[in-house]
Amino acid sequence: MQVAVTGPDGQVTQAARTVTVAAGASHVAVPVSIANPQRWFPAGYGAQPLYTVKATLSDGTGAIDSAQRRTGLRTVELRREKDAQGRGFAFVVNGIPVFAKGANLIPFDMFPARVPESQIRTVMAGARDANMNMIRVWGGGYYLDDAFYDIADQMGLMVWQDFMFGGAVTPPTATSARPCGSRRRNRSTGSRRTRRS
Repeated sequence: MQVAVTGPDGQVTQAARTVTVAAGASHVAVPVSIANPQRWFPAGYGAQPLYTVKATLSDGTGAIDSAQRRTGLRTVELRREKDAQGRGFAFVVNGIPVFAKGANLIPFDMFPARVPESQIRTVMAGARDANMNMIRVWGGGYYLDDAFYDIADQMGLMVWQDFMFGGAVTPPTATSARPCGSRRRNRSTGSRRTRRS
């Protein structure tokens, strides 16, 4: 497996690892060390440099599969220090406490296929231009397309992602929960009424 990381300045860092895997799912780590990384910051706290990571899987005769993603390099911590009121709730990005400013996002449309990337970009640019740095994706909607998260990275918007059904009752049976990706197992406890004559 080969991994190539292209920095915002065009510099490429590569790493490779030879492994033998059995049939089925396999997890392989390929450590990559990036000298002097450019860190991603939320809007209002710094720049948003993005790295492109490409992984290529080969079988000895050539490449058989590849995947590519863009990401920002950052550390994120949820700081819960004791204070006069109990415990704080602070996001710390790259060692800097961030004052989160944002809004709640409901679905762009009830039919995700009707939402063009340009609409997502316009809404996200409006949030950034209003000095927001975080968007909460409401749990009563649906998981958004990858383009949404890519645009959020580009614009310096952190995403608070609710789990779906976060504001609703989960499906009552295991059969109906399965398509939703729920790992929760539900048991139906029916009530029984007894008639006395």
